This record gives sequence, C-alpha cells and structure tokens, in this order.
Amino acid sequence: MCQTGPIASRPFLLAGWVKSSHGSITTQSHQYFSYRNTMKFENNRNEQIVNQTTDVNANVYSRLPSHLDFIDLSRRFPLYLYTNFVDQGNGTSTSISNLSLGFNQQLFSHGSFGFSRGNLVNL
Repeated sequence: MCQTGPIASRPFLLAGWVKSSHGSITTQSHQYFSYRNTMKFENNRNEQIVNQTTDVNANVYSRLPSHLDFIDLSRRFPLYLYTNFVDQGNGTSTSISNLSLGFNQQLFSHGSFGFSRGNLVNL
C-alpha cells in the first residue's frame, strides 16, 4: 500500500478605502484556500483510491459611516475517485471506476437590508 497526503494552503488579505459622498468607506477581504489530497494504491497497484478536498473561505467587511456590511462565504469541493483493474483470468480484464464530485456552500451576510443565510449541498 502506498499513501500520500500533501496539504497546501494560501491566505490572502486585501484592504482599501475610498472617500465618497456618503463618507469614507473602508473594505477588507480575507480569503483562505486549502487543498488536501490522499491517494492510496492497493492490490499490486491495480486499485487506486483518491480523496481530494479544496476549501475556500472568504470574508468581506465594508465599514460605512452609518453601518457595517459583511459577507462570510465557505465553499468545499470534495472529490472521490475509485478505480480498479481486475484480471478475469481468461485473457480479459475489467476496469471499474467510481467518481463523485461535490459542491457545498454556506453563506451568511449582513447589510443595510438585513441578514441573509444560505446553504447548498450538492454531492
């Protein structure tokens, strides 16, 4: 059995301000990306299992003179792959594959129009 599992991540911060007729507006955006991957080989390397997940988290804050607007967003992209190569023993072989890809999202926002929350799961 051979198994690997690298993890990579990267944060980002963007900030700025602008003067407008409504006053000074300050905005910050925080984004964080992470990636995990596990790959397993079995059965004399004829069988392979891959589990991979990419996560994206983002927050945006805007401060106006009268109120604060913000959005929190989390997204996950899971991927699962199973492949197997089976020798039938009579000169033929069978290839088996199973793939699933998902998209999950959670959103929360607050602004001058009130609160909003949403969830989406697609797998």
